[in-house]
Amino acid sequence: MADADRPRLDPDGLDLRAVSRHLTALLTKRVGADQLTLVEDAVQDAFVAALRTWGTQGTRPADPVAWLYRAAWHRLVDQFRRVSHASLDVDAPVSVADPNPLPLAEGHPDAELRLVLLCCHPTLSAESQVALTLKIAAGFSVPEIARLLGAAPDAVEQRLVRAKRSLRQSGVGLDPPRSELSRRSVVALDVLYGMFSEGYASLTAPTGLRRELCVEALRLIHLMLAEPATASPAGHALAALFAFHLSRLDARFDDAGVFQALGDQDRQRWNRKAIAVGLDHLRRSTGGPALTRYHLEAEIASCHAVADSYAATDWTRIIGLYDALLEQWPTRTARLARAVAIGERDGPRAGLAALDGLPGSEGDPIHLAAIARCWERAGEHERAALWYRRALDAASVPGIRRTLQAALRRVGQADVQIEPQTDVGSARVDPS
Repeated sequence: MADADRPRLDPDGLDLRAVSRHLTALLTKRVGADQLTLVEDAVQDAFVAALRTWGTQGTRPADPVAWLYRAAWHRLVDQFRRVSHASLDVDAPVSVADPNPLPLAEGHPDAELRLVLLCCHPTLSAESQVALTLKIAAGFSVPEIARLLGAAPDAVEQRLVRAKRSLRQSGVGLDPPRSELSRRSVVALDVLYGMFSEGYASLTAPTGLRRELCVEALRLIHLMLAEPATASPAGHALAALFAFHLSRLDARFDDAGVFQALGDQDRQRWNRKAIAVGLDHLRRSTGGPALTRYHLEAEIASCHAVADSYAATDWTRIIGLYDALLEQWPTRTARLARAVAIGERDGPRAGLAALDGLPGSEGDPIHLAAIARCWERAGEHERAALWYRRALDAASVPGIRRTLQAALRRVGQADVQIEPQTDVGSARVDPS
């Protein structure tokens, strides 16, 4: 994550989000998952106290994380003593005077991983799992989550309250039994897949990209793979998929901020280190008995990553992989991508035939643009313009609209005005 994207507690550069999730993980591990709301309040109060105290004194302590931990712990003890908690020892399970937290540089991967698995409890809805993971395990604020997920802050707040109440009433702990660990890990991979997908191809962001979601999904998948209990072939396949997609981030927009389709991207701008990381994860994903959607999607992405040019892409293999994917997950997105691949292998007329009749074309700017692209490749620019305009009418994301406006100009609609550029920011992400 770029420095500009990191919340700061003070000018000296303490990373608010990293410290928040670090303290939340440590304290929740000590007092239990049923006290999650109180832990969050205590951590927030500690930050407020730091802003007041450090600002007044004009300096910060030698170990600011330990200071914040102690402040949060004192706050927790105060809350426990005010409220009757039959299952809690109000005299504290750890010394308030010397809590001995781990340094921030070391982190606490075990405690953080427990939080991820807690947030991904199977009893919660998929929407709640994503929101809770972003809030608890990733340290995002409610307004940030609302912006990232395209939801109202009040709706996100209520979703979080209901999710935490459900966990509290269910009596779930931070240590899932072995019989449940595998299932919980599978759910966690689904959550990270959804988080990354919204970040990489957002339907709510002005540019179509939410880099911070990609970064956080990448950090959490590395966290899972680092622990033997949650590392899995499917996890490596998902990490491979992330790496292959991230390798193309720098090439997804031209210098004018217009989105570039895969065939139009400058492959010299692809991150070869990310591709190498993806290939390594893909090799490590072959050790299990199950072939998951992550394996198939990572294989498809690898076909693009290793091709010397768009024309050299192995479209026959890609179509076969989409056929296998559709047998398990017959999604509209996979059907659309397969139809586009047929058009690339067999020509634009074959692509149009494959696209014809697919459900969901009306109102989907991506589907409508795929039809327009086929007509453009067939040299039928008037028909292409008609479909590009339909796609433009259906598009609401500024980044997608700019791309369609540029396409209309390309097929001879010179009167089309391209909307002002939205800053796409630095797209480079280190996948390792």
